[in-house]
Amino acid sequence: MQEIEHHGDELTHAIISTLNQAFITPFDREDIHRLTSSLDDVLDYVNSAEMRLRLYRIDSPPPVAAELAGYIVQQSDELAKGVSLLEQNQRVLEHCVEVHRLENEADRVSRNAIAELFDHERDPIRLIKMTELYEVLETATDKAEDAANVLEQSP
Repeated sequence: MQEIEHHGDELTHAIISTLNQAFITPFDREDIHRLTSSLDDVLDYVNSAEMRLRLYRIDSPPPVAAELAGYIVQQSDELAKGVSLLEQNQRVLEHCVEVHRLENEADRVSRNAIAELFDHERDPIRLIKMTELYEVLETATDKAEDAANVLEQSP
């Protein structure tokens, strides 16, 4: 996962470098920068979740973690579709709406899972580990929503 995250950082730097050299861009330079940064943030939080799995020695993540990760994958697919449609300016909004819907769903799942932990988990260390894992995964969905907000504002 760290390799992927580092590759994402390299792509972010390459995009910003190219952006600084380009005379004409498909949409506003600041928006390209914000979009790139938001996408990089998603990768950073996914990497952070992976690191917590290793550091906290969570050998079998709970189903809720897999469900939250699934929302991130779905959001990433929607963002990729939206970005691919930018130049034609077609149906970008429908992909952004889906990213927002998925983020709302991830919020609900995360809140319910954390409430369930506080109701039933008796091991305080496990409670802290799982709560932190769920929060990091949910934050990744927030960052994907930030990227969708940038796409929505593009011409």
